[in-house]
Amino acid sequence: MTTELFSLGDVARMLAVKPHKLHYLISTAAVAEPQLRVAGKRLWNPTEVAALAKTLETQMAAKADRQRRTNG
Repeated sequence: MTTELFSLGDVARMLAVKPHKLHYLISTAAVAEPQLRVAGKRLWNPTEVAALAKTLETQMAAKADRQRRTNG
C-alpha cells in the first residue's frame, strides 16, 4: 500500500496559499504540524491536507466575518 505524500510547496499550491503562510501557521501552532518529516522536510498525507484545508477555510470565513462587522 502506497500513500501519496506532499511537500509544503505541494500543499501550498493545492490550497492556493503562499508557502510562507503555511510556515507562519505552523510556527504559531494555528495548524497542526504534519506527522512525518524526512530529511527535515515536512510531508503531509492526504488526510492531513484535507484537515489543513478545512482549518484554513474556517480561518478565512472568520476573518471575512470580522471584516464585514468592522466595515458594516
